[in-house]
Amino acid sequence: MCFLIDDDADDREAFELALNEIDPKIEYLTAPSGEEGLRMLDQSEIVPTYIFLDLNMPKMDGWQCLREIKKRDRLKHVPVIILSTAEWLQDRLELQKLEIARYITKPNTQAELTKAISKVLVKEIVL
Repeated sequence: MCFLIDDDADDREAFELALNEIDPKIEYLTAPSGEEGLRMLDQSEIVPTYIFLDLNMPKMDGWQCLREIKKRDRLKHVPVIILSTAEWLQDRLELQKLEIARYITKPNTQAELTKAISKVLVKEIVL
């Protein structure tokens, strides 16, 4: 199961379209904020296979959310993939210290987003 935390409704919809294009059987949940994402993760009995996380969100940003995820024993080993419009090298270096699995700069097209997400999920999909 994939879990996306992103405040942008259009980005959540694009993520859902990408997953459905990759494999309609992929289960996923989305949350519109860091706070809501953590609440959903804490209340769920299911631990996601991947957490996709936007960095730039109001209130609790992706940095804070990532730090909270890493504090939780049941979540700290879940691969976190950052989806961000920012391409700053310093951010990437700092995020590596927080043990992210991958950093994806949000692509400009749906096809590019689908391709980027499929590269993460390819080992999970049996063709």
